[in-house]
Amino acid sequence: DDALLNVLKRERFHSLDCLNALAAGANPNAHEGTDAWTPLHWAANQDHGAAISLLVQAGARVDVANSDGRT
Repeated sequence: DDALLNVLKRERFHSLDCLNALAAGANPNAHEGTDAWTPLHWAANQDHGAAISLLVQAGARVDVANSDGRT
């Protein structure tokens, strides 16, 4: 799960890196620390449409709020 979060937290990443992490079994609903950001939060924060699509197709929940209440 850390592998997927680490990919998405990079300033620039390729959607293939996201796909590879998911294929390796990464949890699309993992969250980290006190901010409770999920991979979907990170992808949306970077406006990365391809990663968002991959995450949703992999079962990422779109209704999970982070510590600020944002989904």
